[in-house]
Amino acid sequence: IVEEDEYVSANSALTESPGGDYGDDVSSFVMWSTPMDWSAKFGASISFWNKYDLEGGFDYMYFEGSPDNGMTWVRLKTWNGEGVGWHEEFISMDGFAGRDQVTFRFLFQSDQGYHVNGMYIDDIMLKTYNNDIASPSFETEPYAPEFYEGTLAEFNNMFRAFDVSGVPSASVMYTVDGGDTLTVAATATGTNDEWNYTIPTQTPGSLVKYWFWAEDGSVEMNSGYSDSYTYIAGEHLIYDNGIVSYISNIIVGDAMAVRMTVPGSDATTTYGADLSYLLLKNYADLDTSSDSMTVHVWQDDGTGQPGVEVLTPFQHLPEANTLVDPEAMSMLDLRSEGIRVYGDFWIGFSAEIGDVYYCYTQPSELGSTNYNRSFNGLSNGDGTWAWSQAGDTNYHFRAIIGAFSSIEEVHAMPISTSLEQNYPNPFNPTTTINFTIASEAKVSLVVYDVMGRSVAKLVDGDLSQGSHKVSFDASNLVSGVYYYNLKSGNVNQTKKMMLIK
Repeated sequence: IVEEDEYVSANSALTESPGGDYGDDVSSFVMWSTPMDWSAKFGASISFWNKYDLEGGFDYMYFEGSPDNGMTWVRLKTWNGEGVGWHEEFISMDGFAGRDQVTFRFLFQSDQGYHVNGMYIDDIMLKTYNNDIASPSFETEPYAPEFYEGTLAEFNNMFRAFDVSGVPSASVMYTVDGGDTLTVAATATGTNDEWNYTIPTQTPGSLVKYWFWAEDGSVEMNSGYSDSYTYIAGEHLIYDNGIVSYISNIIVGDAMAVRMTVPGSDATTTYGADLSYLLLKNYADLDTSSDSMTVHVWQDDGTGQPGVEVLTPFQHLPEANTLVDPEAMSMLDLRSEGIRVYGDFWIGFSAEIGDVYYCYTQPSELGSTNYNRSFNGLSNGDGTWAWSQAGDTNYHFRAIIGAFSSIEEVHAMPISTSLEQNYPNPFNPTTTINFTIASEAKVSLVVYDVMGRSVAKLVDGDLSQGSHKVSFDASNLVSGVYYYNLKSGNVNQTKKMMLIK
């Protein structure tokens, strides 16, 4: 609690960094110290005033509530960005009504490098309600699609809807490419207020926006809607883990690209697929913004570098040009282009007007993998580039394709060891994991839960050179996120999958 002439009502406010800017790698919180008994309450809300300067895309303040005195936390609000002045915030805490150990906290986290003044908080007011006037609350963040990730098949997922009066009815509403609103029923699992739902299979590249509706069990039958979420139908080709380590820029004339592979393709078989969407993550803040980038799609030239252009290059101004979302994915709909890609292909952009900023991950980050697929293109001065691998770096470029099919058989063996994304994903309860081994070697393929505990050992022994696939049956596991790790020689790769029952 500080007196720095930074308050709404005299003479003090709350801040995470009294006396100046915050430092490197700070993780701190302030928590309501005495748990509150809301077992007889039907609703609650909190309001306060705040102002903040938080490095866009890297440093964050969170507001979290807990029903059990800090044993578990539910994230209710996230702040990020600079130059936001004093304003009043209102946050519903209805989801904690009926609980007898309620508390809340402000949690701050920063990375290294750029420092600013953080957040000031003042005039906190907490209200509880003795009548059931509140609609059900929703918890969706753990299940929401990350970076628009969808599937080629049905979209199976879950959410939590809770109310002190119970939730007897819930459903999911969605639109496809901005069309009419459609509804599918949600099914209660009977556990932890969870509801399962299935959105039918959509054409690859379809932009599906969806949200939840629920009604409580009170006499008033209060009902409400959740926030909306979006996914893109199709097979998502992902060679980054979503973690942003740093930002950088390319200068006029230069280019950058990531090598994509149509699933199933290896040295013995080539698969083809229709290219529906590109997702390119750029960056912007108060001091940094991009000029238009020129978007490219290349077929591999057979030597492991971008070759023939299969898309007429076009300019696009990155979506990450405001403080609202400094790391926004630029969404590029290519369905009308009728592009078909085969085996290895490349996606990326060049800078032809001015600097273009982008996000990248270093594999030294916890939970990251070096995919060895990111390349830099140094201008040759004639509209071509001299390509070189970007070292220990993963650029955040993704492609979305339709169904893939084999087009030819060749009689070569795999020249690299690689782990593919399981399919289907999400799955219930079985899925297939494909991988290739460059030469005969001892191989380990193990599945872990989010706590890092081994839950299944799928391979542990010598395997021959070639393509391999393993079926994983998760019948005895609970719904949630799992990781599978392949080790062979110097290769150590990990991917994420989701089990939904």
